[in-house]
Amino acid sequence: MSRYSFFPKDDHDRYVTVVGWDPGMGSFFLQYGDVGSDLPLIFATGKRFAEHPGPGVVVALAHHLSIRVPADLSTQLEADRAREGNWRDDDLPEFITFTTQADDGRELAFRWPRDRCNPETIAAVADHIISGEAERDLNTGRTSSIQ
Repeated sequence: MSRYSFFPKDDHDRYVTVVGWDPGMGSFFLQYGDVGSDLPLIFATGKRFAEHPGPGVVVALAHHLSIRVPADLSTQLEADRAREGNWRDDDLPEFITFTTQADDGRELAFRWPRDRCNPETIAAVADHIISGEAERDLNTGRTSSIQ
């Protein structure tokens, strides 16, 4: 498994953004929060099998959430996948899942259609979840305005 850590743009002194390749899950992943503690993550994706077979989504999120992300991060992650093992791409999930921890301790999972993933939309979804708006939407039955 590969792991790269970056400081977040929000200047929170305990938080970090971690991206990498998990050969057991066959997926690239991103974690955002106090990753080195027992506290729940603020935001994560790539926790399901073959969720991110390419690094595009996690790299776009890393650039959106963090500072000093190398321009060649995508190339580094592709090399990690080639070195550590590949996966079969014949059964990709239709949705990408983003998770966060609710105020009451539940893990909340938000699904987003794979065919609607682009850097701008993914950044908006991440901001919506991290800000707590997505949880408020769930609790009030409101529908998100993100398209």
